[in-house]
Amino acid sequence: GFAFLMVPFYNVICDITGLNGKTSSTAATDVPEQVVADRTVTVEFITQKGDGISGEFTSETKRVKVHPGEITLVHFYASNPTSKDMITQSIPS
Repeated sequence: GFAFLMVPFYNVICDITGLNGKTSSTAATDVPEQVVADRTVTVEFITQKGDGISGEFTSETKRVKVHPGEITLVHFYASNPTSKDMITQSIPS
């Protein structure tokens, strides 16, 4: 019974904390009402490709300091040397 309950428990913890790239489905749509000017957060962008993926994917912005609630633009570079379409996914963690 304990092993059976671990999966739902793990999913709830991941939803609450954002661990393992699992975040709530509304996280990207929630817009803060105001910027918290007295706090600064450093966000680092670490990129990696899955095995067997050709091309290049890197973050042109490696690190940015922002105030919570502040909207900031960052840039990424992606290349696809094949003639096939490629679908990608970003996973926050």
